[in-house]
Amino acid sequence: MGSYTQTIDLNYNKFSIFGSVCEPYETMWRIRGTEGLLMDLALYPQKVKDFANRCTDFMLGIAERQIELAHPQGMFIWGDVAYDKGMFFSPSLWEEIFFPCVQKLCDFIHSYGMITVYHGCGRSLAIFEDLIEAGVDVYNPLEAKAGMDPVELKQKYGDRIAFYGGLDTRLLGEGNWVDIEKEVLYKLNAAKGGGYLPASDHSVAGNVNPRWYDRMITLLKQKGTYPIK
Repeated sequence: MGSYTQTIDLNYNKFSIFGSVCEPYETMWRIRGTEGLLMDLALYPQKVKDFANRCTDFMLGIAERQIELAHPQGMFIWGDVAYDKGMFFSPSLWEEIFFPCVQKLCDFIHSYGMITVYHGCGRSLAIFEDLIEAGVDVYNPLEAKAGMDPVELKQKYGDRIAFYGGLDTRLLGEGNWVDIEKEVLYKLNAAKGGGYLPASDHSVAGNVNPRWYDRMITLLKQKGTYPIK
């Protein structure tokens, strides 16, 4: 534990330090498997609800310990509840079972004066209002292939939530510099007035051209420094 806290202490004033926890769907699919959990949701929703509450309490303990040791500025909440076409299950089920859990996590994190960053892959637009109501401050990663356009989302929700991600990593592996530059400059429109942190829309894959990646970072430093007009 000493090396963990020492590393944080050495870097605390150099970087933003964030902790992370999982919301219950993310926790449970890792235990039951995606297919198993989706069947459970259909057949035994009350049991899933009870399990979700227990998972949330467990994650609250993990969050509390991270806060005690690291004093982070914020906390990621991992929760992949969607794919590129939409939700894995109905929004009404999410609202009934998972909304109270996410809200409980957000309330706990906020009680320490920290921000919440919800990481949800896929097209989760059906629950966006609920995520905002639950207390999510920042949404990530905004997958381009799922139609999660930060410029459009900023126009609709930008006064209530911030955005992080959105740059199409497929272009870094398969595109050319003209397309990459166009992508970056377009997505930076979401940063006007604040509330957007440009970054890759998911993991930077092994097929990414290092030269394009380096040029993209340079362009972001040139054009993406606040204030952006």
